[in-house]
Amino acid sequence: MMVALYITEGNMKITKEQIKKLDPCPDGYQWFLDHGSLDLTKTLLDVNKIRPDWASWLYIRLMSEKQCKQFAIYAAEQVLHIFETEYPDDKRPRKAIAAAKRALKSNTKANREAARDAAYGARDAGTAAVDAAAAAYDAVAAFAAYDAVADAAYTAANAAAYAGAGAARAAAYAVAAYTADAAYTADAAYTAADAAAYAAGAAEANREAARIVMQEKLIVKAVKILSKK
Repeated sequence: MMVALYITEGNMKITKEQIKKLDPCPDGYQWFLDHGSLDLTKTLLDVNKIRPDWASWLYIRLMSEKQCKQFAIYAAEQVLHIFETEYPDDKRPRKAIAAAKRALKSNTKANREAARDAAYGARDAGTAAVDAAAAAYDAVAAFAAYDAVADAAYTAANAAAYAGAGAARAAAYAVAAYTADAAYTADAAYTAADAAAYAAGAAEANREAARIVMQEKLIVKAVKILSKK
């Protein structure tokens, strides 16, 4: 369910009534009552400092299915360069994102099937990246099937694995958005954002700062997507 937002003087606004309709957890709703703002962007950036999962939960729940697909693809694109720097000859995540875009633009059976196949290819690229990390750095890492990445040591190879996972997720979730389960589409976009944030953090020496910067970038994009009819 997408909750209608309103715009005042160029800023997107959100009220406590609108948030309550989304059925937030009691702690999250109380935080909004105590610290939130009518300005959606400010609220998201503020809560991101203490609970980034609350921030992404909120903007994802405000999105339509189509917006979730657009956002998931965007999130994967932000970390694609991390994967390709480590694995310049492996174009499977890039092809998956391109296939997801085609499916988003033209919802045909052929495009959906092509995106699904490309998503599995990107998943395999993520698996190979994690395997390489484990072998090279003796790190404990695993790419869990279709939609999860286990915690891993923060190394360049693991960063590539996270980025590959994010790319695979975005493509896979763009396909999933065409299923009857709209709730799954929201979960897909949420985990794509999570993978992108981890990838960005893993690629930098100051991991926490880099992750926060990526999360803030995703917030700005999310609000921009939400502002469009």
